[in-house]
Amino acid sequence: MSNTNIENQLRLTISTLNSRIALLEGILLEQKETLEALQDSEKRYRRLFESAKDGILILDADTGMVVDVNPFLLELLGYSYVELRGQFIWDLGVFKDIAASKDAFKALQDNEYIRYEDLPLETRNGQPIAVEFVSNVYLVDNCKVIQCNIRDITDHKRAKAERKQLMAAIEQVGEGIVMTDAQGIIQFVNPAFKQMTGYRGREAVGQNPRILKSGRHDESFYRDLWSTISSGDNWKGSMVNKRKDGKLYTEESTISPVRDAAGRIVNYVAVKRDITEQLRLANHVQQSQKMEA
Repeated sequence: MSNTNIENQLRLTISTLNSRIALLEGILLEQKETLEALQDSEKRYRRLFESAKDGILILDADTGMVVDVNPFLLELLGYSYVELRGQFIWDLGVFKDIAASKDAFKALQDNEYIRYEDLPLETRNGQPIAVEFVSNVYLVDNCKVIQCNIRDITDHKRAKAERKQLMAAIEQVGEGIVMTDAQGIIQFVNPAFKQMTGYRGREAVGQNPRILKSGRHDESFYRDLWSTISSGDNWKGSMVNKRKDGKLYTEESTISPVRDAAGRIVNYVAVKRDITEQLRLANHVQQSQKMEA
């Protein structure tokens, strides 16, 4: 073989090697970028996991063992990370209503999605709490895990019960209660309002209170009323209104603005009392006194 052929063969071999090296470098670079992207993704997930304001519990879907738990859930339940990680969920008394036994855990394994809207739990020190519990099954590195999201709804449930109690009280009071939105559209009326005006709830809700206008007051009266409450002040006074059947009555009202946390007016609440009979009796007494005089 001539020197020229040998040189050509060497050049071809070197060129092939360079091409393969470049290809290998490209593959390595791509793998490095993929690994870095994966690491960044894992870091972001970990930050979200650590800073989440809901409890997160990760279980091995085959064994029921606790794989991971975030700080919020540890604080909520009163446990340390070491006390929970590696334990079987049915051995944790705090979750006795979810998986008190291996048979109960079977439901978590078989269902892709389980939700308890109001689940009673107890913290480590025995304090009762209510949570919303949602579990999902998915794969991580070809291993099936169950992620349980646990949201503390204790305060929400308590506030809901207080609202229910308040509404029950409002339903029973003798004065008419009307709540409107910020534009003055009726959102709620109580039974006393219905008795006073003749309008049933579904007839009044969605309407403007002007359905009660009697024509006894000029526009400046209503303009001054609206100006007072929309500026954030209470309005107190009496007015003549008209029932659904057309009869006139006199009411004594207090209308107050309701503000949200930012200070914006979001509702108006009016407390109304029918004083028609009271005025009639007062007028009767006055006339009697005049006759006696």
